[in-house]
Amino acid sequence: METIGRHRMLHAGDAILIGVSGGPDSMALLHGLVKMAGSLGVTLGVAHLNHCLRKTDANRDEMHVRQTAEQLNLRVFIEKKEILSRKTAGMSLEETARNIRYDFFDTICRQHGFTKIAVAHQADDNAEQVLLNILRGSGTAGMAGIPPVRGNIIRPLIQISRAEILEFLAAGNIGYVTDASNSDTRFLRNKIRHQLLPLLAHHYNPQISSTLNRMSGLARADEEWMNTLVASLYEKACLRKNPHEVLLSTTELQALHPAARRRVIRKGIFSVKHNLTRILNAHIAAVLCLLQNNRENRQLDLPDQIRIIRKNQVLIIRKELKNLRHFRGGTSAAAANCDPFEYRITRPEITAGNPVFIAETNQKACFDITPRHRIPDVTAAGAGTAFFDLDMLEFPLIIRNIRAGDRFTPLGMTGSQKLKKFFINQKIPRDQRHRIPLLVSRGRIVWVGGIRTSDEAKIMPQTRTVLSVTLSAHSLMAPPSPEGP
Repeated sequence: METIGRHRMLHAGDAILIGVSGGPDSMALLHGLVKMAGSLGVTLGVAHLNHCLRKTDANRDEMHVRQTAEQLNLRVFIEKKEILSRKTAGMSLEETARNIRYDFFDTICRQHGFTKIAVAHQADDNAEQVLLNILRGSGTAGMAGIPPVRGNIIRPLIQISRAEILEFLAAGNIGYVTDASNSDTRFLRNKIRHQLLPLLAHHYNPQISSTLNRMSGLARADEEWMNTLVASLYEKACLRKNPHEVLLSTTELQALHPAARRRVIRKGIFSVKHNLTRILNAHIAAVLCLLQNNRENRQLDLPDQIRIIRKNQVLIIRKELKNLRHFRGGTSAAAANCDPFEYRITRPEITAGNPVFIAETNQKACFDITPRHRIPDVTAAGAGTAFFDLDMLEFPLIIRNIRAGDRFTPLGMTGSQKLKKFFINQKIPRDQRHRIPLLVSRGRIVWVGGIRTSDEAKIMPQTRTVLSVTLSAHSLMAPPSPEGP
């Protein structure tokens, strides 16, 4: 009740749709709201989505939720959706399930008049999320954790610990189901829950979850305050906006402090995308590079059909209606959980020293043009750097991932071989092959990034100018922020 009041989650007359999985947290949320419904003046309903991932266990969970709702005399809405068949390239299974689940909740709300959606995230979930975000290099938005309220979504248990929830269930003799996958430490979140947090609590801070939650509250307050400041900066920089496009003044953006500049760009993306899911710090860094480069008429494509264009002192942020990438030939990149990607690099961009950010693999490609005599030993650079005779290359160069039928000629060989066979010989796991960048010139692969150069465009005694390409992990990566700008 304290959390509901503090965050003004509910008002008399609200109709609350409770997302119930059947696990301990959602069962505690359900029974807690049932006890308080009369005093709050609200009505309740139950929603359960069967993801069809755990077969008999999933059906068991569905039956438990249905029976509990009927015993409590509540309306119950249950649906089955095959999550695996709906998963799209570049999106994790967890993210896919989340999106489908909230779409399900939203549909029920529209059709049956529910005004709020209550979900069962609790304090330990928030601590785990904050620590996960920190490990991924998040800023204050990630440290703010899971918001108690987001739109019509409320989280009444967000300040209650897992231990308190289990005590409540035991005291009320309330049954619940367990999900065995929550103990599988192959998943990072479960590693944090079952290994890292207990280690921190035992050796460093017995109250680590409470500490992380307190830090989360402070970061959230800071975020709310900073967002109010950014709103006026955004309006000042905004030249024009509509639901699908925002035009920002590059002059106004460049006059801002770098931290404010990043936030204004994020807000611009949010205004046309309506979330920041899959928008990483690497993407924002790439937009900043585009902004800082004085060359006009350049563009950058971000996930979910977001295109950024630098043109005539204007930064255009646009949500395109069609997929931004078009490819020849088939690909099974979706099976490898990696979007197909293709980046074009012009000669002027290389001369200007512009790096290429490969968002799909969180990598950066840097280029350098050097006279041959200044590179005494090309073998000392390591696998992450490759050298080519610049005069033997044709621009634009392309960085992309594997396509069906790709072939190349490994350095030192005379005949070509299928890239698929090369990967097999190199013992590259199938699920990693679509994440390996390929450098292409004249339609021919000249480098299998970080593994082997081709015999095409190799350095010869007569080579005068060398193009070096260095591929490295991009250090600015942070988790996506689905909650807002």
